[in-house]
Amino acid sequence: MAVCLFCAMGSLACLAQSARGRGEVTERDGKRWLFGGEDPRQDFDVTQFRLDPGQLHYGLGREKFSALIAPQFLSTSEASHSMADKEPVLGVSIGGEAKAYPIALLTRHEVVNDVVGGRPIFAAYCVLADLGAIYDRQLDGHIYTFAVSGYTYSEPSVWNGLQAFVLWDRDTESLWLPTIGKGVSGPMIDVPLQLVPKDHWEKTTWGKFKAKYPDAVVLKPDQKMSPPASWERFAGPFPDKARIDPDKSIAPR
Repeated sequence: MAVCLFCAMGSLACLAQSARGRGEVTERDGKRWLFGGEDPRQDFDVTQFRLDPGQLHYGLGREKFSALIAPQFLSTSEASHSMADKEPVLGVSIGGEAKAYPIALLTRHEVVNDVVGGRPIFAAYCVLADLGAIYDRQLDGHIYTFAVSGYTYSEPSVWNGLQAFVLWDRDTESLWLPTIGKGVSGPMIDVPLQLVPKDHWEKTTWGKFKAKYPDAVVLKPDQKMSPPASWERFAGPFPDKARIDPDKSIAPR
């Protein structure tokens, strides 16, 4: 099985603890903050937090593994020169447009923000939990951009105790845990993640997917994308939790 760079580097990163402890929760300005990087301005506001900080792992810092925000793709014919038919992919088809995200590439990027058939989505895959899914990025009218927080989380009662990545969104700087399907801190706390309906996506092989969608495009390998220097903070209004179906928030295993 391929090992994601995030996880492979984690043990090394933990040997080089900064003066500000990774995973440390501190208090300032009347709030509680979780380490998010060497710059305190990168910390996550966990004044309200649905997770046990003692169950967090790694704490590499946000943006250490930048999510793709403007992904590039290859045509089916181009991709078939280098991809074997048996290679696993997350495939999505919406509004007559089909895209494949090879699992081998998702273990490196972990999150790919994209638009398919006019629908803002993100593809995500965590090798530790073998969790792969396609989510909506548009919640209650606003389009969010997701990324990896630098943390993983595990507890015995969640996803059979397997570690899974903790995501964050750049718009509100809230944290999200896909294994419980909701925001766990910040303005988006308790807001459910929204899976794209399962009839639009599948975990399959490249050979099967291109047979169904011969005009599909495939995520291009070796993409490097630097995070933006800054982004506009979304001030709301935030999603109405009552209008989001929580039963469509947790990925199938």
